[in-house]
Amino acid sequence: MREIKAHRTGSPLNESLRLECDEESGKYHVLVKAHGQWGPKLKLEFQSKDFSEDTGGPAGISDEVLLAMVLDRLEQAKDKNWQTSLAITKLEELMFWLSRRPGQVQIIKKEEGK
Repeated sequence: MREIKAHRTGSPLNESLRLECDEESGKYHVLVKAHGQWGPKLKLEFQSKDFSEDTGGPAGISDEVLLAMVLDRLEQAKDKNWQTSLAITKLEELMFWLSRRPGQVQIIKKEEGK
C-alpha cells in the first residue's frame, strides 16, 4: 500500500484520515483514526481499463464522478467564501479539460452529431 498525503492540510479532520492506494489492484482505501487506532472506512475502485458497453458495465468509478461529488459538495456549502468559489471554478475547469482527452472528444463529437 502506498500512502497518499496530499490531503494533509493540518486540519484536525484531514489529520484523522489516512488515504492509501493498493497499486496492484488500483483500489483506494480511506482509513479513519478513532481511539488511537486506524480502521477502514471506505474503498474506492476506479475504472482501470477501456470501457465499452460490451464489457458488461463499468468495473469502477471515473475521475469525473469523483470530481462531480466534490463539486456538488462545494456548490451546496452554506458558508461559501471567495476561496470556495475559486475552488468551484477550478474544479469546473478541470472537468472541462478532462472531457477534452482524446477518447472523450470522440464521444462528445458523436453526441453532438446525433
